[in-house]
Amino acid sequence: MKNISSTAILASLVWIVLSTNSNAQQVGINPRDQKMTPYMERYNRNKPVMVAPTLRQEKSTYFNGVLTNVYTEVTRTAAELAPMNLSETQRPFIFPEICKTSDTGRMLREGSSFRYLYYGNDGKLAGQLIITPADCASVR
Repeated sequence: MKNISSTAILASLVWIVLSTNSNAQQVGINPRDQKMTPYMERYNRNKPVMVAPTLRQEKSTYFNGVLTNVYTEVTRTAAELAPMNLSETQRPFIFPEICKTSDTGRMLREGSSFRYLYYGNDGKLAGQLIITPADCASVR
């Protein structure tokens, strides 16, 4: 009897699911993800881009109701950035404006969250900031 690899089994299951379900809702894709895909593709065409003298925005993605913005601090490593506690030091600049701005505020009211990832120039994660709809409840 031949051994069947777990990859082959998984590939077979994926094929069965995809061949028997004709739309994304049936295979469990978040409808917001589908709606945001074309927007994210257009938005990322000009990425990466410098948004401050030492801060480069790499890309933005939308998955499972979370809009993620990825940044690299081009002059410091993640270890050098760690003491700065970016999740707290960047919060006053991003929050509460993100709650009040019409587009982002609407997205939060509709259940989306925002995540900001900050990487050092060594490619390692230095910090993250997450803003959820509950965070903005007191600002509205």
